[in-house]
Amino acid sequence: MSNLKVSTLKRIFIYNAMQLDDPDPDMKTEEVKEFWSDVYPELTQAVIEGPEYKDDCIQYTFRKAVGTKGQGKAVSKKEADDVADKLKIMTALARIVARTEPGARAVLPPSSSLEPV
Repeated sequence: MSNLKVSTLKRIFIYNAMQLDDPDPDMKTEEVKEFWSDVYPELTQAVIEGPEYKDDCIQYTFRKAVGTKGQGKAVSKKEADDVADKLKIMTALARIVARTEPGARAVLPPSSSLEPV
């Protein structure tokens, strides 16, 4: 017969690279977000990511919702990353076009010669 040690994992909440204390381990993560929104009002629209299990802790991350003002829809990190990637491509193409002579027709290089983002 083996002896098992049962312990509760400590919850960690991350927001803007800050670690926020867990006000009450019995609170749901949404309630913790509401608790901290008194100090950080932007958390009212934040998305909760996690849990991630790290060592002897459970980590949740409060991420600012990305979207159009008034839209009310939170955007996932993947969607935000996709938009950021597309903006990088558009910026790279704008630089190519800006290098052409004024009045000349911009000629883009073949897509195979472009570096992946």
